Amino acid sequence: MRDRLIHHYFGINLEDVWHTVKVDIPALKDEILVIFDILKTKNNDVSD
Repeated sequence: MRDRLIHHYFGINLEDVWHTVKVDIPALKDEILVIFDILKTKNNDVSD
């Protein structure tokens, strides 16, 4: 999507961009936070 936004912005479907902002990015954030918590827990287990 970045290539289209930066170089081909006249052909952008704004509904797709809005879906990414409202749905895909929050879902990705949630998944990253889960992974972060897992890594944090594993790190605490190693240092104990």
